[in-house]
Amino acid sequence: IGEFKDTLSINATNIKHFRNCTTISGDLHILPVAFRGDSFTRTQPLDPKELDILKTVKEITGFLLIQAWPENRTNLHAFENLEIIRGRTKQHGQFSLAVVGLNLTSLGLRSLKEISDGDVIVSGNTHLCYANTIHWRKLFGTAGQKTKI
Repeated sequence: IGEFKDTLSINATNIKHFRNCTTISGDLHILPVAFRGDSFTRTQPLDPKELDILKTVKEITGFLLIQAWPENRTNLHAFENLEIIRGRTKQHGQFSLAVVGLNLTSLGLRSLKEISDGDVIVSGNTHLCYANTIHWRKLFGTAGQKTKI
């Protein structure tokens, strides 16, 4: 939509637009290209410190997909104030939260109170502990929601 049309991921060029943002209308993708940079579009690699810009986000109306994260960050600190994922749109028509293939030891989603619709997948995070002990059902807005941990 608008400035983010055809944008694959948060990156060094666009992350500044999220400064002081509390609600993201749509989906948020964090992909490996964000930290590698993209020579085709001449986008520099994202400085991991810039992820702190996302700390003001409290709501995402679509889905949150995280397939890359800085190696030296052990949790999703940038989303520590995220309260609600609405899941109005879903990754692959199913997932409203997908955290895949990271070096996390904890999720760090300490403010998350609701995932209104859509399933949760937390997969391939070999160092992640306790994700299966989270009471995901208490966060879910519908009876049919599932987790794949």
